[in-house]
Amino acid sequence: MENKKKTILVTIDHSRQSIDAATYISAMVDPRENIVTLFHVESDLFDIFFDSDDYPSLNLGETSHFSDWMNVQRHSIDENLEMAEKIFLSKDFPKENIRILKQPLTKGITRDILVESQKNYDLLVIGKSGSNWIADGLTGTVTEKLLSRTFHIPLVIIAGTPDTHKVLLGYDGSNGADKAVATSAKLIRSDMSEVQLCHVIRSFNMALAQNTPGYTSFYNTYLPELEEALIKIRREKMEPLLNKACNVFVRHGFVPSTVRWSLINRTASRSQALLDMAKTQECGSLVLGRRGNSAVEEFFMGRVGKKVVQKADSIAVWII
Repeated sequence: MENKKKTILVTIDHSRQSIDAATYISAMVDPRENIVTLFHVESDLFDIFFDSDDYPSLNLGETSHFSDWMNVQRHSIDENLEMAEKIFLSKDFPKENIRILKQPLTKGITRDILVESQKNYDLLVIGKSGSNWIADGLTGTVTEKLLSRTFHIPLVIIAGTPDTHKVLLGYDGSNGADKAVATSAKLIRSDMSEVQLCHVIRSFNMALAQNTPGYTSFYNTYLPELEEALIKIRREKMEPLLNKACNVFVRHGFVPSTVRWSLINRTASRSQALLDMAKTQECGSLVLGRRGNSAVEEFFMGRVGKKVVQKADSIAVWII
């Protein structure tokens, strides 16, 4: 049995979202089995620059009241760090298992977080929006850059204030999906009210049917039969794999009746299907493998990965 505590790196900035991120993760992991570091990269810039990885060439030192503003900034982050610590304490984390770390900016916000995350942490937690709450989407933000660079550590990107009772895991039977199952089963506390593993089966290419007359006729005539055959084949292949994956959670202490699997079929987009399911099933957490048999990898390849996190609303996306 593993006795070694897991270590979690939680980034804290001046935003309310970082406090919401601390609130979320404090409820998702077992306080007896985790050590938390609340991490902030100190900058002598205004908070409107905190989502940028580039250090603007500004000379504000001579500006009137600049030192007063910086004092306000330092007081603000101290308050957020203290608030985050109290959140973990309220969830029964021992005080000795909560570490506050403030570090002067050296290489850039993203790069400094990456350097710290490589020091044997088991999980990196960030808020989606950060201090620059006016920013629309992820372009140029710390979140986007971490999404594309954190291959060495599981990453949780939190939007809004997600529910902390139900978990949805996209599963395709790949090594990446199995890793996501094994890792999340170790990290997520076992008293979740529901853990659902979901396999998505896409439809045939409807766009092609609209542009090719011969395909259209064949599509309209034989599509139902073909799709039923596909669903049957995929179900027969995936059912034992899904049962095996569910048993991983059970072996880690999850109540068997709370762990189940399902199939989604006849959908054009796996990513949208999982996001829709998370919403309708009121799952505040969506867990995905970083690599898969194309079933969930579309979340993290090119523009689709950015769009998925960008569209996230009151949900935490776990990328493992």
